[in-house]
Amino acid sequence: MGVSICFASGKGGVGKSTIVANLGIALARYKLKTVVVDGNLEGPSLGLIMGIKPNIASLHDVLSGEIGVESAMVKVDGLDVVVGELKVEGLLDINFELFERTIEDLEKKYEIVIVDCPPGLGRDAVVAISSCYEMVLVVTPEITSISEALKTIIIAKKLGTKIIGVIINKAGSKYDIPHERISDILELPILGVLPEDDEIKRALMEGKPVILLKPNSRFSREIEEVAAKLMERIYPYKPIS
Repeated sequence: MGVSICFASGKGGVGKSTIVANLGIALARYKLKTVVVDGNLEGPSLGLIMGIKPNIASLHDVLSGEIGVESAMVKVDGLDVVVGELKVEGLLDINFELFERTIEDLEKKYEIVIVDCPPGLGRDAVVAISSCYEMVLVVTPEITSISEALKTIIIAKKLGTKIIGVIINKAGSKYDIPHERISDILELPILGVLPEDDEIKRALMEGKPVILLKPNSRFSREIEEVAAKLMERIYPYKPIS
């Protein structure tokens, strides 16, 4: 059985989906059998970030019972991806109960299943969090993001999902809350600190993850360090090469 990790945030706009897309590729490069699932059913964006063509089989088709999850797989640089449906009509026939079953099926076939969780604490976010063994919290170093993250932590604990750490994104301003202070407030270890980077905007415009477009950028290097930490967590005795 593999491990499932949802990446969650208390609010939108923290760059969570960008992190998931790039981190998934980094993990796949470590020869870790990895799949990324766009769990943001109302506002999926992984397909756009990764340059995947629209109008393909999606998670929404899986959750409506039309197809199995294997039929919704897309390969991006060695990474398997399950995207969401961009059309509103895709929300009409969703069976939320199939989400957990889908993640369980993927855990049997992959070493790591990464779920891009919707922001906030709506039903789809709660379903995504409860379907995963572990959670990584993504925040920006400002007060509204931290305060909303605290609510997400409470929900995750009630659902029994283990929170393994926090990633601080869009860092670099002199007005940032200090990283150590964020760790103290959330009572979580910091897995990575990712910079605000114009290359991310360029990558989004070109529909290509930063780690592929600019592999030597600071953002890409930091993502690779986060991937290494997760790799060591899953396989503490397996050399990273």
